[in-house]
Amino acid sequence: MRPQPKNPRPDANPFRARPSLIHEPAVRAGRNQEETYRMVTGLIVIGALLVGACSLHLMRRYRSRS
Repeated sequence: MRPQPKNPRPDANPFRARPSLIHEPAVRAGRNQEETYRMVTGLIVIGALLVGACSLHLMRRYRSRS
């Protein structure tokens, strides 16, 4: 039987970062809150355009079969 290691579980915080940095990723990445909101809004708009384009394509494709 192999001996158990002294510390079987790794540290929850391996980089010794302050807890405030863990809970605020926008601060750690160097972005302010306005830029984060703008990025989220842009992702939502791009996703909506993609869904709209796909649904329009599928409607045109399958409308001719009925």
